[in-house]
Amino acid sequence: MAHNLRVKEVYVGEGERRRRSLVCHNPDEAAREQAHREYLLDLVRAELVVLDARQADHPKKACELMASRRFGRYLMMDARGRLSIDTKKVAAEAKYDGKFVVTTNDDTLEAEDVALGYTSMTLIEGCFRQMKTTGLQTRPIYHWRPHRIIAHVKLCVLALLLERAAEIRCQQTWRTIGHTLDQLKVVRYRMHGKTIVQSTHVTAPMAEILQSLGIPLPKKILDVLE
Repeated sequence: MAHNLRVKEVYVGEGERRRRSLVCHNPDEAAREQAHREYLLDLVRAELVVLDARQADHPKKACELMASRRFGRYLMMDARGRLSIDTKKVAAEAKYDGKFVVTTNDDTLEAEDVALGYTSMTLIEGCFRQMKTTGLQTRPIYHWRPHRIIAHVKLCVLALLLERAAEIRCQQTWRTIGHTLDQLKVVRYRMHGKTIVQSTHVTAPMAEILQSLGIPLPKKILDVLE
């Protein structure tokens, strides 16, 4: 299936009670979740090493780790209050890496359309979260006139559209694109009584992004001022 997504259809029930479920698996997302879990487990192991070396506040610190939303789901406590990694919990969580289930009662929709529609919905929800918070990094703006409110929303939607278009062209996240291009600067310096405006060195990742976006590489010397 498109977008590196595998789908299996499952039907439960009969007649009007029948439900159509789509079990979806994204290998790329599964690899990302596995890598993130390994990162957390490394942090847990480091915490346990420190915990074993402490005596006075060991029970208190152990309870804090067990109650942690980040680490608690991977831990187990023995009768003495000592913590260790619960391999069964880790294996149980790994079974769901990259998997999700979509349920629908519409048999006219293609399985691919249902699965991709759901993944697209998550992108749309993420865009709304950006608009409601500081995701677009805009300063607080207060409007009272309806036409100004509408204009502000349209500009936010346009900004998100440009972000998404850049991500599709570059096949990278907007955060990665921005972090890479932030290293491209314009500097001014004086030499022989003249002010020279010059761009910094364009690295290979920068050039690749600019080429994907159809933006020409900046000139080395942008301007010379008397």
